[in-house]
Amino acid sequence: MFSPRPMKHVMIQVLTGDLPQVSLILAELELFSPDHRALCAEHFPWVPGERFRELYTQASGRLQKISRHIPLAPQVQLGGVHVISEQELEETNRWLGQVWERCSAHEEGLRRLGDERQMVLQLEQALENFGELNIDLGLLQGERMFLDIHVGMVPRANVTQ
Repeated sequence: MFSPRPMKHVMIQVLTGDLPQVSLILAELELFSPDHRALCAEHFPWVPGERFRELYTQASGRLQKISRHIPLAPQVQLGGVHVISEQELEETNRWLGQVWERCSAHEEGLRRLGDERQMVLQLEQALENFGELNIDLGLLQGERMFLDIHVGMVPRANVTQ
């Protein structure tokens, strides 16, 4: 019924000026995944698009982190595929970095507020538990060297004892 497709490794060598057009064609095919193996590193010390790929990965990661905290509108449907320059991507990545810094600061503030809320709830519970505690505070002003008072909780069934 289903059978796996054999993987094919193809090396494409194009002129640097033709890279944007070749990139668009490969993107339209939706079957292209660049291979990052260092097979010919000695012949090709500089791989075109490496910086672009790094910027894209970083921007994509930032956008995913932001989208976990802020609901984003559905992606815009473009009329056609177009080339985004490295400068545009770098500017977008920088902007996403600034947005993530603010989002991260708000996330940290929310975490602190949550911790403080939990502490207040615990203090309220402690006050409720010891609200009916009846201790003569005059014992603290006496001439005694040691004060022997046991503070704790006793089950209601044992209160009459």
